[in-house]
Amino acid sequence: MLKCLDTENGIIEYELKSTKSHRIIVKVAKDGKVICSCPQGIALSVAEDFIKSRSKWIVQTSNKLKEQYQSLQSSELNQIFIFGKSYPVVRVESQKIEVLFEDGKIYLCGDEQKSQNILKTKLVGFAKQYLAQRAYELQKQIGEKSAVVVEVKKVRSWWGCYSVKNKKIKLSARLIAREKTSIDSVIFHEFAHIKVQNHQKAFYKVLLSYCPNYYSFKKALSDSKYALTDKFVLDK
Repeated sequence: MLKCLDTENGIIEYELKSTKSHRIIVKVAKDGKVICSCPQGIALSVAEDFIKSRSKWIVQTSNKLKEQYQSLQSSELNQIFIFGKSYPVVRVESQKIEVLFEDGKIYLCGDEQKSQNILKTKLVGFAKQYLAQRAYELQKQIGEKSAVVVEVKKVRSWWGCYSVKNKKIKLSARLIAREKTSIDSVIFHEFAHIKVQNHQKAFYKVLLSYCPNYYSFKKALSDSKYALTDKFVLDK
């Protein structure tokens, strides 16, 4: 349900959602949209007071992300990041539709859309292959004996997740743009969940025993330079 609220910092348009949570949560999405999740049955006035109390942060963050999102939507694919390294994308007129990797550059030959689709298929396929193999290698490194299935998905909302029920680790395909140390930090994170399910003190003790520099590697995941590659890989 979309609503508008006039605050001292400007008008805030937001989506109101009902949730089973016991507290009010306000989030700003990547495209600048504001989402307010409220416990079922809570008065609208209470939610609005909460939004007003955080209106300065909401307005500033929303405006910033809207600007970034709009800029990203109009940006031409001029580079692709793989393992944290930038590869310039060069378009070549040709009768043959193909993708070439030469001299540290990616050449899109022939029809632009079709060659881009080939590149995307190659990149996602490589991500699935590398991430699954790397998870297997790190599992051996930490001595984890559990039988775990690794699945790679084209998803933005998380880097990785672990299903206790299915004994499955899921990883986001967009990880392929990040440096290998950051990729490893996500995989270690999910293996730590095999030992401790929740993000409690014991969980981080296990995680840091696997990956002592976890926090610095995690921070690097969100570098804005990867945004265009993410959009390309995820079709979003």
